[in-house]
Amino acid sequence: MPEQTMEAPKKVKGMAVGPWAIMADHPRNCDLLLVSLSNSRMRSFVKPIKTIFTREAGEQVQQPASAGMIQGLPSSIPGMELHVNPADGTFKIIDPLRGNEEQLEKIRRAINAAGAIRTDNKLRGIPDRVGKLDRDQMKTLVREMCRLVDAGEAVVCKGAQPSEDELENMPGEFLTNPTNMGGWHQPRYEKDMDSWTETLNRLR
Repeated sequence: MPEQTMEAPKKVKGMAVGPWAIMADHPRNCDLLLVSLSNSRMRSFVKPIKTIFTREAGEQVQQPASAGMIQGLPSSIPGMELHVNPADGTFKIIDPLRGNEEQLEKIRRAINAAGAIRTDNKLRGIPDRVGKLDRDQMKTLVREMCRLVDAGEAVVCKGAQPSEDELENMPGEFLTNPTNMGGWHQPRYEKDMDSWTETLNRLR
């Protein structure tokens, strides 16, 4: 009797992705601009020395993160965080510096000592931003978060990054222009782009 093999069960649309979060951690201390959320800029984890991969050397190397780093800044300044709960469609962007009076005062003093800009006002950090997305917007945002981690521009700071299967099988569809829902003539969903492009080519 021939041996029977068990096929792995197919993942079905709508599988759950648990709450998770990323922290901006760009190799060169650059801010992250989120494509999937309008007006969303996240400060990176600021460190004077960054470990990055260079194609020239073909290995991980340490180098100054920025020639313009202000002397006297704290040795590390935490990056802003993006938290999502796909089950209820909510997101939250937080600044770990918010409420950290000691760290903020060190930053203020370092800025004043540098002389270029001076402020006597207390630094307060960035207020939280919270919101709710539909399932298409959430799926598109979660994919962007995954890509930022994969590119080495963010790190997971809570929960677990979803696998490709979990990402693909989230409810909803990937959006072509998640922050511009009405002003484009492109299809709403990426899955319709190929047929739309073919139609344009036939009209030439």
